[in-house]
Order: sequence, then structure tokens, then C-alpha cells
Amino acid sequence: MKKVGIVTIFDPFANYGNKLQNYAVRYVLLELGFAADTLYVEKQVRFTPLLYGKAAFHRLTHYRLAGDRRFYKTLKKVRKFQKFSRRYLSPHRIRRFSGFDSQYDFFVLGSDQVWNTAWFDARKKHAFLLTFARPEQKAAFAPSFGTDRLNDAWRGWFQKYLPTFSHLSVRETSGAALIRDLTGQAAEVLVDPTLLLPAPAWRTLAEKPRGVSFEKGYILVYTLGQLSRQERAFLEQAAGERSLQIYDLTGSDDRVLLNLSPGEFLYMLDHAALVATDSFHACVFSFLFDRPFVVFRRRGAPDDMGTRLDSFLAMFSLGRKRFESLLPSELFASGYSGVQPVLQRERQKALRFLRESLGVSEEA
Repeated sequence: MKKVGIVTIFDPFANYGNKLQNYAVRYVLLELGFAADTLYVEKQVRFTPLLYGKAAFHRLTHYRLAGDRRFYKTLKKVRKFQKFSRRYLSPHRIRRFSGFDSQYDFFVLGSDQVWNTAWFDARKKHAFLLTFARPEQKAAFAPSFGTDRLNDAWRGWFQKYLPTFSHLSVRETSGAALIRDLTGQAAEVLVDPTLLLPAPAWRTLAEKPRGVSFEKGYILVYTLGQLSRQERAFLEQAAGERSLQIYDLTGSDDRVLLNLSPGEFLYMLDHAALVATDSFHACVFSFLFDRPFVVFRRRGAPDDMGTRLDSFLAMFSLGRKRFESLLPSELFASGYSGVQPVLQRERQKALRFLRESLGVSEEA
């Protein structure tokens, strides 16, 4: 059995999209008959007595310790994510690059925003362009730049190493345009790996969270930026008209909602009457689970990272899901069967790319 190393962002904190795209890539590789490990360079959170002590101190005093105070409220969530990673992702940290190419037959880079230079450092710039691997081992599988512009300081680095990939793909059309500008090469545009798995496959991971009431329907709010007063008022009115609860996964202090595992996150999305979000992956799973959703523009972040969401909404004719374009009568509308042929075509395209990259015949 040949071995594939999946090189991706391995967020030490609790990032749903990051972990679930990683799961999807490994799931597909296992289905193709490979042994697959997740390879990463980031230091992970260590649950030491000192860390627990800081968390207890913060909980008792509400004193703002160094770093994000919310982190101390979500340690349970980080532990759940670590458990998920150990169970499903086969993680291994890259401690040195020298000679690493001999340990795997292939390296699959992606998905996620591995080419977003905002978080490049001395190690990540090598990991996320696979500088340690031979060209025939290297496949870029739907990575993202997270933006439609590349910092001038990094242009030379990408111009040097992008041509060393034997197979190039990206997640957005803007990414393909960047590669063509940088190298003159064409890169295939593939869907995010989370879209490759059907809803039943995702539901095998879903877990009903304890401590959450499901007696009434609910609007699930999951935003990484800040909602405006107008947007919050809109959601409160919609909830009132239908006697729905509002469960906010990021804007409340409810410790249960703040500490959902990836499986619990999927369950909450799958059972929502409406998903209100500025998150790409929350939109993807709402689409896969056939749930109504509304997309807000992300605010309060240095970069809204919206190119991938633009591509997703355009590909599946979902532009009317944006809050600015939404008709009130369509707020709770779902039913995406009309674009299933597009989804099937894109799945086949992504799987064909992987097979060609890894030398797998169509019959496999």
C-alpha cells in the first residue's frame, strides 16, 4: 500500500473548517486505497498543569490574561479537536525536512488556505510549497491563497516553487489567475474537499450535543466577523415570527455552544431551521445538508478571505443567499436538487485530478 502525506494547516486551536477539510482529503485518499497521514509543522496546545491553572484563574477572576481571553473558555473544545484529530487524521509533526521525501510516495498539499502568506514563517513557507519533495511526488489539491492578490514580497518564492509541482490545482478562479500571472501555467479549479463527501458520510460523524435544547427549532448563527445591528435585528425578527430560538456559536458566552466538537458542529448545522453565517464551510455544510442559509459579509477581520465563498456561490447559483440580495420570502428556502448535476460533475473532476496525480487507474 502506497503512502501519502497530506500537508495542510493544522490549526492548534479549534477551527471547524480546517479539521473537516482535512478529514475529507484523508477520507478520499483512503477510499482510493492509500495509507494517508496528516503532516504539519505547527506547535499544538499542551494541556499542562500551568495551562489548567491559568484557565481556572481566568474563570474565577475574569482577569484578561495574555492572549485571547476566549481561549480560556474554549479549552474543552480544543481537547475535543485533539481527540478528533487523533481518531480520524493520523497526525504527524514534521520536525525536520531533510530526507523526509523518502518516507512517503506522494505528498498532497491542501486544501485550506495553505498559500495565504499572512501566516507564512520560516518553516511554513517550505512546508506549504513542499520544497523538500521531488516534483513527481507533489500535488496541490485545491489549496487557497485566501485572497486575489499576492504580497509582492512572496512573488519570487512562488515563482520559484510553483513550477516544481507535477500537478497543480486551486480552489478559486482567482487563485488560478494568480498562478497564471506568476508562472504562465494553468491550474485546475477544484471544489473544496468537504464537497466531495455526500451528506450521509458526514452524518456518520455527527453527534448530538448534550446540554442543548432541541424542543424548539432554532436559527444557528456562526460568524467569524461581526454582525451589524441591522443584521442582528433581522435575525431576531425572523426568529420571533417563527417562534425559533437563536443559538450563537461565536457571539455568546454559552459554554456548551462555545465548546462543540466537529461532530457536534455538524449536528447543529444539519438540524437548524436556518443557518446565518459568514463562514465558507458553514455554507458548504448547509448546502450538503439541504438547510436554508443566509450569507453575511464578514466584518472585523483584516482580510475577509471571501474569494472562495464567491466561487462557491457562483458555481452553485446561490448568489441570492447573500443578505444584500435575499428576498424575505426566500429566507427559509432550501432544496438544492437543481444543482446536483453541477456537484456531481465537480466531484468527478476533483477525483480525476487526484487519480492522475497519484497514478491511480479509473477502475480503482
